[in-house]
Amino acid sequence: MYFNRIFLLVTDACDSRCTLCDYWLTKNPKFIDSDFVEEKVASFIKENGVSVVCISGGEPSLHPDLGKIVRSVRRAGATATLTTSTTRLETRFEEIRDLVTHYMISLDGADRETYRGSRGIDLFDHAVGWIRRLRVETSADLAISCVLQACNIASIRLIYELAIELQVNRIFFRVPDFKPHSFGRSGLTRSKTLKQVEVTPSEASALAADLEWIIKADEKHKLLGQSSGNLRRKAQFFQCVSENADYEEEDQLCDVPLTSLVIHADGTCRPCFYLPQVQPFNRAPLEGSAFLDVHSRMLNDKDFRKQWCNACQQFDGHKHLIERL
Repeated sequence: MYFNRIFLLVTDACDSRCTLCDYWLTKNPKFIDSDFVEEKVASFIKENGVSVVCISGGEPSLHPDLGKIVRSVRRAGATATLTTSTTRLETRFEEIRDLVTHYMISLDGADRETYRGSRGIDLFDHAVGWIRRLRVETSADLAISCVLQACNIASIRLIYELAIELQVNRIFFRVPDFKPHSFGRSGLTRSKTLKQVEVTPSEASALAADLEWIIKADEKHKLLGQSSGNLRRKAQFFQCVSENADYEEEDQLCDVPLTSLVIHADGTCRPCFYLPQVQPFNRAPLEGSAFLDVHSRMLNDKDFRKQWCNACQQFDGHKHLIERL
């Protein structure tokens, strides 16, 4: 097996209040043991030549040993992408200033109102301030991640224009994922969460038009981290939502579970954040039955791909039509 990417979820704790996510509802959040990262994860990175480690959570800046974790990743030879809302970045910044190679900043609004509507906290100015500061004080690559939802889809042109103003390297537009085991969920997805994407057909059509505007504008600015086809699938997703229809793509195979590893704060792991198969990290992945089963079923089971992958947009830049394999 070949691994080129690890998603390291260092904590379940989060101090945002996003309706689309349940991490902040976790009563006893876990924090990954930094010695475990240094001794076990770093060894895995070296032995397998892993080139990219994405450090996330929850909110990773809440982890008291974040500096040690990032240092272990870099010493092992991988780049370090930190996905953060920036809420507690000040407390860790001096430790990680020269270690983080890429930042993925969660910014789901173009102003205080839309940011508060999506993330449940009034820290828009704080997040924007950190993007400006990182641009000046580090050489890291900066990206914005914006999750599209009912409260912000009318503002996506403004979000794109803000990305231009902030001089970030990339912007990604994403759609929510409602799988009951993802984003800190431990059961059925809350009805309040599902309502966060309720849009009318006219709103879905307006979103499609705005995405076409962004695609055209990006011919000049080159900020999009996604293809035009990728973005148009976001419009299709919301069109299906507005019509109460299931979203499903052509039969495709995603290479992320075949080349990646997700490690959780409790020391377990899985092939993909959006798949339910979990096993202890010390069995992963060469002899782990969860990994071997997922890989086999992804390659050979069309029904498995349909259930878990063909309606998932989270890694659609890594999908390939089966007929092309």
